Amino acid sequence: MRREVRNITLVLAAIGVISILVVASAGAAPSRGALVALPMVGVLQVVLWTAIALFLVVQTVLTARTLRLLRQPGPASEMPAGPNHVALDVVWTVLPLVLAIGVGVYSYFWV
Repeated sequence: MRREVRNITLVLAAIGVISILVVASAGAAPSRGALVALPMVGVLQVVLWTAIALFLVVQTVLTARTLRLLRQPGPASEMPAGPNHVALDVVWTVLPLVLAIGVGVYSYFWV
């Protein structure tokens, strides 16, 4: 079990590092030749590094909680079931979708 968790963690870490390197070096920012693009380059870099920092914090917390849960004695079938909050699950899923669509529509039509 520990070996599987370690392998999964290493694969996810590798995917994260490769993704960060690709995004950071792919030239996703606007061309620096345009005068209008100069202020946007700084904004996009702040957004990129803020997203990376948030991603790392969330993944660290999730990994730590998962490893602590897996180290508890006894089989996983003996663990109590969590509460069933269907409304919370729907909101948790739909809210980011609505936000992403809103940002996409705003950036397509008004920026």
